[in-house]
Amino acid sequence: MQSTSSRRKPSRAVPFSLLLVGSVPAACANAPKIEALQPTRTAVAELDDWGALLLEAGVPTTALPTRDTLTLDEVKRLRLMLSLPASMEHYAPRLVADTVLHEVELTQKPVRREVLNQHLQRFQTLFVLRPDGFLAAALTGRAQQCVGPVEPRDGALRAGPYEVGVWYRRGQDGAAQRVVEIPESRK
Repeated sequence: MQSTSSRRKPSRAVPFSLLLVGSVPAACANAPKIEALQPTRTAVAELDDWGALLLEAGVPTTALPTRDTLTLDEVKRLRLMLSLPASMEHYAPRLVADTVLHEVELTQKPVRREVLNQHLQRFQTLFVLRPDGFLAAALTGRAQQCVGPVEPRDGALRAGPYEVGVWYRRGQDGAAQRVVEIPESRK
């Protein structure tokens, strides 16, 4: 048994890590905003669902449409931008945006942003096989599962039971079901 004189008393010293944190000035929180990033901050602050999807699809903030109505010329410009090469993270949101924009082109009429926002609701539960073999959430592009290598099979690019660029949803039993027709948006 140890004597009371040999027992160590609990230290009341402040841990070294707290001293370090406490000694760092809080200048980072008060740093002046970088002027070059102002257009991005402004664009992001004013985003609706359609604008957020376009950002997820890799459209630069400087190219985001800003008016309440999208003209047919803007639709064509956006579809052209979406056809440029992009990373796999952008694949699913690009596919969603292109699908919606194609539907707008077929109507041959300008479309209000609120209608575009409503159209996005149809894609909330859908996912798609990306060309890298991952299943990704339609609206965010986030990988959900690696299916495996993509290979040409039966006239299409496939990995496992999935086909690249085709919409799927989970059935009540949890199994993936191919979406033949994207449901109409709820108005």
